[in-house]
Amino acid sequence: MPIKRRRRIAVLITILASLGIGLVAALAAAIGDTERISSYWISGTLTEDGLLVTEVIDYDFGDVIPRHGIYRDIPDALAQSVAVSSPTAPDGARVSEGYLDISIRIGDPDRTITGRHRYQINYVLPLHAVVQGDFFAWDAIGTDWTVPMQKITVALVLPNELTSPGCVTGTAWDESSCTLIREGAARSVVFVNSLSTGQGLTISGALGDEAIVNASPIPPSGPAVDPGSGIFLPALIAALLAFAGSLLAAIAVRRAGRERVWSGGAADAAFGELEDGLSSERVDQSDLAAFATIEFEPPRDMSAVEGGLLLE
Repeated sequence: MPIKRRRRIAVLITILASLGIGLVAALAAAIGDTERISSYWISGTLTEDGLLVTEVIDYDFGDVIPRHGIYRDIPDALAQSVAVSSPTAPDGARVSEGYLDISIRIGDPDRTITGRHRYQINYVLPLHAVVQGDFFAWDAIGTDWTVPMQKITVALVLPNELTSPGCVTGTAWDESSCTLIREGAARSVVFVNSLSTGQGLTISGALGDEAIVNASPIPPSGPAVDPGSGIFLPALIAALLAFAGSLLAAIAVRRAGRERVWSGGAADAAFGELEDGLSSERVDQSDLAAFATIEFEPPRDMSAVEGGLLLE
């Protein structure tokens, strides 16, 4: 096969291999780019009207399957108190009341989105839903989420001091304690690194003496932090790196040469094996023509018949 044609084929194979590596990188990024909550901030402020709740959810839809939005099922919440906003995603909300909870569908049925978006949801839980006598219990994060979540922050402001406080995460069958950090007599905060699908968080305790109430926590604002780069950029980087690496390797091999000849010139290249002390070197096939020389005797392996054919 001619050298030029072989090199064209090598370049084509390199390009196809680089594209294949980019495709594999894209598939790997797509597999790992599943739906999740990258940050969940929630606050609850207890008043005479009930628990005023603010949720700020950074929801990552991934970059593979477009979605219309999110939905929330909230037990005991007052439907008329719901307010939803988002700086980057459709924030139209349709609220429907069930027997024990309300369902909030957030988004636009005529528009789909991908990537990471922030939603702020405000609602009120009636007093009887969180206070029984002098005992307070709040399921700040329910167990009905079907996606994992990270960077959970729960802030709680009460008009009374919370005595014998408790904090648990997990499911009804598998609970783990969490740390409730006191920020004064009536304000507490919980930080949790992550929760798996179906896990929730509950804060409880006895309401003690009346305390000085701090101002309600200020929720995060603006768009979601780190909206991500999608799957195209990792695939492009992988393909370019693979192509660059293959190209550099091909150049290095070509410069080093593919054929080994005796050093010293055309005559030494032809008869080097008959002399002692000669070194060898590698040359590219395209440079072999420079080592052609005249021989005054036929090759040792040539028969008389082959010699006759050559002379004709």
